[in-house]
Order: sequence, then C-alpha cells, then structure tokens
Amino acid sequence: MLKKSEVRLIWRGDTAMKLIEAGSYDKLYALGEDIVSEVKEFISQPGTGKFYKKGKTVWYQASAPGFPPTVKTGELKISVGHAVVREGNTVYLLVGTTKDYGVYLEVGTRYMEARPWLRTILVKLSPDTKNFIIKKWRVEEIPGITLPKGYGAI
Repeated sequence: MLKKSEVRLIWRGDTAMKLIEAGSYDKLYALGEDIVSEVKEFISQPGTGKFYKKGKTVWYQASAPGFPPTVKTGELKISVGHAVVREGNTVYLLVGTTKDYGVYLEVGTRYMEARPWLRTILVKLSPDTKNFIIKKWRVEEIPGITLPKGYGAI
C-alpha cells in the first residue's frame, strides 16, 4: 500500500512583501531622480525650428514639430520633477511637470503639432528602467530571505 507523502509549506510572502515595500520608496525615488535628470538634459537641446525675434534685438530658435521643446524661459525645465506615492500596498513613481502647457507640448493641440519631451525619454529609458528594477529588487538581495539553489531573481 502506498504511503501518503507529507508536505510542509512555509509561507514567507508577507515578510517578503514588507521588506520589498520598505525599500521600494528609496529605490523609486532614486529612479525618479535619474529620469528627471534625463528629461531636463533632453529639453536643454538647441532649437531645430524657425527663428523668432524675442524683444527688439534677441532672436530665439523654436523647436520643430516632433522634436523636444527648446528652453525659452526655462520654466518647463525647472518645473519637471517626480514624486513617490503610496496607495495601500502599491507604490507609484510619478514624473511630470507642474506647468499646464507641458501636456500641450507633449501631445500637441489643434493649432500646434506635438513636441514630445516626456514620453520620448520614458521610451528611451524603458530597457534601462527594467534592468534597474530587476537589479535593485533581486530576491537574493533582500535581507532575511534565503532562496533554495536554482531560484533566480523576481
């Protein structure tokens, strides 16, 4: 007659979640700083579009459609920032601007073609961001959790 096997399951998911949540704020904040830095560098490029007179003697080169907006007053560049927000067990990284016209530059209007500045950087950084998250949230690096041999990162 076959003997029933005894299996003992030890659940450590709650402990793992608490440890992950504890470090997630700092890690997402650091990621946000990197993204904001890239965005600010991206919108600091010289213009590629038409020249306009600003005042009586100063000329300004605007951005061409499809290219990032150029710095005219510096307000958009200064206003770009990030925040880390917790909602229950979920932590979000928000990146954007406090200026209303930032969205108009990003997606365009019926009078102006888009000058995408945020999504271009997010798409460009997507593989790096994925690697950052995988590297920073490796189970092997979480204190107090030991994986059996053969198990990899989350």
